[in-house]
Amino acid sequence: MASIQSLGVGSGLLTSDLVEDIIAAEREATDLRLDARRAEFDAKISAFGTVRSQLDNLESATSSLSSLSSLQLNTATTSDETVLTATASSAATPGINTIEVSATARSHTLSSLRYDSVDTVIGEGTLTFQFGTTTFNEGVYDTFTQDATRGSATIIIDSSNNTLDGIRDAINAADIGVTANVIDDGEGFRLTLVSDTTGDDSSLQITVAEGAEPGLSAIAFNAGAADPETNLTQVVAAQDAALKVNGIDITRSENTISDIIPGITLNLLAAKPDTEISISVAQDVTAISDNLQAFVEAYNEVKSLVSELADYDAENETAGLLTGDATLRNLDGQLRRVLTRAVDGLASDSIRALVDLGISTNQNNGFQLQFDRQAFETALQNDTDGVIALLASQSRASDSQISVSSFSSATQAGEYSVEITQAATRAQLLGTATAGLASSLTVDDNNDTLSVTVDGVTSGSVALTQGVYADGAALAVELQAQINADATLRAAGKSIEVAYDVTTQQLSLTSSSYGSSSNVGITAVDVDTLSEFGLTTSAASANVGLNVAGTINGVAGTGIGQLLSIPSGTQAATSGSYSGLGIAAFETGSLDIDADNNTFRLSVDGTLSQDIVITQGTYATGADLAAEIQSQIDADANFTLAGKSAVVSFDAANNRLEITSGSEGLGSSVNLTFAQAGTASDLGLAVAQGDAGRNASTRAEPSGGISVRVQGDAVGERGTVTIVRGVMNQLQTFLSDFTGFGGGLNNRINGLGESIDEINEEAADFSARMDLVEARLRTQFAAADALIATLNSTSSFLEQQLASLPGVTRDE
Repeated sequence: MASIQSLGVGSGLLTSDLVEDIIAAEREATDLRLDARRAEFDAKISAFGTVRSQLDNLESATSSLSSLSSLQLNTATTSDETVLTATASSAATPGINTIEVSATARSHTLSSLRYDSVDTVIGEGTLTFQFGTTTFNEGVYDTFTQDATRGSATIIIDSSNNTLDGIRDAINAADIGVTANVIDDGEGFRLTLVSDTTGDDSSLQITVAEGAEPGLSAIAFNAGAADPETNLTQVVAAQDAALKVNGIDITRSENTISDIIPGITLNLLAAKPDTEISISVAQDVTAISDNLQAFVEAYNEVKSLVSELADYDAENETAGLLTGDATLRNLDGQLRRVLTRAVDGLASDSIRALVDLGISTNQNNGFQLQFDRQAFETALQNDTDGVIALLASQSRASDSQISVSSFSSATQAGEYSVEITQAATRAQLLGTATAGLASSLTVDDNNDTLSVTVDGVTSGSVALTQGVYADGAALAVELQAQINADATLRAAGKSIEVAYDVTTQQLSLTSSSYGSSSNVGITAVDVDTLSEFGLTTSAASANVGLNVAGTINGVAGTGIGQLLSIPSGTQAATSGSYSGLGIAAFETGSLDIDADNNTFRLSVDGTLSQDIVITQGTYATGADLAAEIQSQIDADANFTLAGKSAVVSFDAANNRLEITSGSEGLGSSVNLTFAQAGTASDLGLAVAQGDAGRNASTRAEPSGGISVRVQGDAVGERGTVTIVRGVMNQLQTFLSDFTGFGGGLNNRINGLGESIDEINEEAADFSARMDLVEARLRTQFAAADALIATLNSTSSFLEQQLASLPGVTRDE
């Protein structure tokens, strides 16, 4: 501690140097002890940091062997790569296939007449583009059939864009699937139009409606406008790729084809008729062996590091920095156990452990792993499935329409039964039976527009192409094409299927998605749409799909569309609940309650209510209605006597009422036992049983974290799903847990950091105490020094007085 005192002036003995020497002597032992402990902990943190780095390398090497796809690597080679190339995924089956490419897919290309300048005015009006299949009869335009999956697109050409360059820019800006260019052929300028997609059904039909400035028909190409002297000329015909695969004739609209041979993607480069090209698919044994070799090396690096840090040298009586450390012992033991642990669910009798894959422990080399590459490659070729099952995680389902979508690190290996009580459905809107759909019908100004809602997304105004359609089936194709071409729906990834039932004479609109988020509605129609097509406005909430429902391993899952999932961890107790149907009135306005729709009865936990009577009147929102029903249920005498309660809520997303029991467990239930016809239709409260509650579990559910996709309509027992966790998957899970947040390694490093913090606090406290000791010594030394100075002064005075006395002789 700094001092302004000047010690030693009075005595020459009690100096500042003496104080500092005393304090330094007091500090030395403690400072050395604290510095040594701090250095030790710093060194251990650094050592564990190195362990973490090596474990990260091991986890990376493990990840390339822990999944099904990482062990099903394939290569594909072709006998003539100028004709086609191929790639093979893990789903490909090794073997040889033969391909003959007689034609490659091509885009439809049209060219205009020749013009003197890019600024030449062509004309004004509208260009309407359609995509489909065009046929020619002896070179003459014959017929055009529109592709049902693609709608029409109209571009306005006016005085701002009526030149050659302007039309090109307008088409490109519209982003309709056509690329326009202006080309100088040496004699003039031509507008070329190229379909962005290849294939027969991507042919262009262009219809022109002339405007104030005539001449735009030069950009037309259709049955009535295909004269090369006045209209566009076909330069390249739209064409499908044509090939033979193993002797079978196949056509596709693109040159990159991945849906013919499972797991193989073909890239057609050129046609070479009457020539067979072979594609050889083989397991990429080298790549898989390299990955396993990398794992062995990464493991051995970890093993060497652990030995270096933890071993004791008896000869030199020196211990490693982490000798005896519990975290390091746990790591070493867990690694050893994972690599030697049996794998549940293995189907192979010949491959049961890593030693069967050529991986063994060398006791003479620090128990490191050694890898017999030849033995592994032999095992891989002889029993690929057995190798994969031992190393990787995988899942199996006994029902072909059930597949494991995912499972978490918490999902335990094992076989789990699946029972489905409700198959997932898609929302469907049915039109009314209309006799006129059985014969030809005309789309005109009175029935050519409508708007729809699909999965909660409302389209813009959908315009149908005016004209005569053969029947309801032809109209369904046009409806589907135009609705799915709507920009708002496309941006949201929503689509529908439109079909015509010839027996019932009804059109139907079906969402492409499954579950409670699937809904279809019609928000607006033209004046004659109902009478001629049987389609009228209908709230989307009235046409909603159902989520899958059921159990896995006896535990009720959560259904979202076709996915049935079990949450991880212990299962909390749940309450019984009842969900009503959609209330259409709240989509467009309020709901009127009168004597025809205000009464129902329900049972809660087995107790039957009296009549629940809703106060008549107009309810502006679903929340207002739910509050009124809540008050009536709370006032029910039967429930009050039995001590039962229920909570009423309104699900705004699906416009429906929900009633939940106030209790939890297996005895918790809500069932609707009676409802007026109007109550069922207007409020969605129809007689039905709700979902029963369940008891809480005391331990983690083994199947927790699993999610299965359930297809098909079958309900009841649907077989089993099996989770197999291979050695590498188990190891990856352990490493992730051990090194991750809250894991053993992370906790140990944090603990060492806290120990350093404690040492720093102890050092600060000790330093503060030494500062007080130093201050006290300086004060004491200053007082003593002042006393000595006084005594010295007194001594000098006395000497002077004595020397002045008579008769006193001073010896010199």
